[in-house]
Amino acid sequence: LAFEGGDTGPLTPPRTLLTQSAPIHALRHGPAGLELIATADGVPDVWRLQGSAWQRVTRSHTAVLDHAGTAADGTLALSVLVAGGTELRQLRDASLLGEGLALSAVATPAGAAPPASPPAQARPDAAVIPLGPDTPYTALGTLAPRAWWPAVTADRGLTAYGASLSGADALGWHRYAALGQWETSQRQPLGQVEYAWQQQTFALTRSLTARGWTGASGQETTTLYDRRTQAQWLGLWPLRLSRQERLSLGAGLALDRTERVQVASGSRTLRQQTQLAALLLDYDTRGSAWTSEGPNRGQRSSLLLETCAPFSGNTACTGHVLRGDVRGYFGIGRSVLALRYTEARARGVTEPFQLGGATDALLQLSTTLNHRDLALRGYAGNEAALQGANARVASAEWRQPLADIDRHAMVPPVGLNRLSGTLFFDVGGAWDTGSGPGTYRRGVGGELLGEVKLLYSVDLHLRLGLARGLDAPQQTLGYLTLGRAF
Repeated sequence: LAFEGGDTGPLTPPRTLLTQSAPIHALRHGPAGLELIATADGVPDVWRLQGSAWQRVTRSHTAVLDHAGTAADGTLALSVLVAGGTELRQLRDASLLGEGLALSAVATPAGAAPPASPPAQARPDAAVIPLGPDTPYTALGTLAPRAWWPAVTADRGLTAYGASLSGADALGWHRYAALGQWETSQRQPLGQVEYAWQQQTFALTRSLTARGWTGASGQETTTLYDRRTQAQWLGLWPLRLSRQERLSLGAGLALDRTERVQVASGSRTLRQQTQLAALLLDYDTRGSAWTSEGPNRGQRSSLLLETCAPFSGNTACTGHVLRGDVRGYFGIGRSVLALRYTEARARGVTEPFQLGGATDALLQLSTTLNHRDLALRGYAGNEAALQGANARVASAEWRQPLADIDRHAMVPPVGLNRLSGTLFFDVGGAWDTGSGPGTYRRGVGGELLGEVKLLYSVDLHLRLGLARGLDAPQQTLGYLTLGRAF
């Protein structure tokens, strides 16, 4: 903001010079204009505001922590984050980015006086690093996994061992996560692969679920199991993109196939098959949550149409489903009031919705197609009264930060950053015919959310909750899961 006027005359209203949906700091007046540190593409750099021109002065691969402003001779001193600490550098010509720039890394022993200011090339302790020529970018050299984690699952005679891993290229254009396992009794490969390129997401999942078994608890032998294969593609194309809002149109395809297998005879029976196409309209004004672990302002609305009509061979779906989701976030001091409303309407033969549980996969990081489970905390998710072709759910949460713990250990390699708490109220119902549910079910409770880091690189948002259903069957349920409810 720039102010005009003073004590001797009227004070005119402030004039807005720049609006940025990310932190800015270290303001300096330089000979060429106002200079500051602003974050763009996730990296803090020095930028210059000269009249109406907005110009990048530095391009750091890590982060510029502070700067002294451009001197009269055109040089710029700045501190940059590097491996092992911080370096003091000098930019010889801060007038034009990318044309003949050279950075001088100046190392000064602890306790010694800083060196004088002769030309950088004359200093025996200065390493000059010129910018090299442009070269084509290839992602292959940076796609190696960044983290891995062992994975073991057991289900009444079915036991699988494997590992999960994830990674991304240097620019974040390619991202992937994979879980690979081998089931020992049935000798079946299992796992999940999710790959994202730009706004395109591909996912493939294969799982086994025990349906029949013999033997005592903990020593079961599986006699009957379901083998489920799920595949999905979803692409998003921006219709409007700015710092404050994003409007996107999406399209996708999904396959869900379940076979029932008799272990003794090896016979297979097709139990369920669903193929569908989808259209998605998504509007997001939440921006970046710089000061909290979740959204703290704005709203996100989405409208999803799923139809099975173009495909033959479906066993449980020949109609279509229209689902709308609205989520709003309002900052109240240091806390956030979060609201959510979901309504789904079906036409024709479709798979029913089931209300209950604490996690709605579609409201997490990415849109999940052919998903029929809607979170309604305080209910187990298997109640027949909460199942229907149509569904409606609303939630209100009051989210409050509790403590900035920031404690980490090397043995075992685990850490806990921030801890926050949530009080919530959920209400919802499902129905097959008519305009709304005949009976609503309500749930209340509280949650603790901790930002946990494992093995120095795996970030987990663990949510520990306790929910009470206020209507039949009026049970109290505890749960531990990943991520927020929405």
